[in-house]
Amino acid sequence: SSDLLELTGVPVLGKIPVGTIRGVLRFHHALSGENQWSGEYQLVNGRVNVDGMADPILISTATVSGTTENTSVSRVRATAGKIAFTGEYRYKPKAAHPQQFKIQVDSAAGTEVERLFQPTLQRTGGFLERTLRIGDNSKLPEWLSGRHIEGTVAVRALNIAGHVAAIDSAALAWDGPDVKFSDRKSTRLNSSHITISYAVF
Repeated sequence: SSDLLELTGVPVLGKIPVGTIRGVLRFHHALSGENQWSGEYQLVNGRVNVDGMADPILISTATVSGTTENTSVSRVRATAGKIAFTGEYRYKPKAAHPQQFKIQVDSAAGTEVERLFQPTLQRTGGFLERTLRIGDNSKLPEWLSGRHIEGTVAVRALNIAGHVAAIDSAALAWDGPDVKFSDRKSTRLNSSHITISYAVF
């Protein structure tokens, strides 16, 4: 169960309430300090609930290997809403960006991307609270203030308002409310370099 996995301190599986694993998982119960684990296994039909996303990530298959200090997830085949993707994920709890990823998408609609991240983008409260960031709503939720992830995204066909573009390789760095998105290679957006930086809350 997910409760058992969270108690044992497995960093990846502790966030997956549903799924099947096939392989080897080893635990060392420490009398003092945190439990240690290592393993190599396949994850099948898993579900990951991500704070700030409208829908969970549904994992068809993934290969997991590593220890408490360094976990690698490769050969990921998954969907988020109507977007299917493949990729890799690495968790290094002591790194500046503990969560690192690489995602490849065949096709996606800009409206679906916006819908998936709407819980992160929207803010509650009145006009002054949202604009000037005053009042209780100016406080960041804990999951957002503690978010430090980085990775690369590639999209073969991104449909935005009827226009199709390709993103060959774009770097994303997300630290708390600040997101930086920049391409690394030329895209079909008539620009060889695009950098977007904005606050999401």
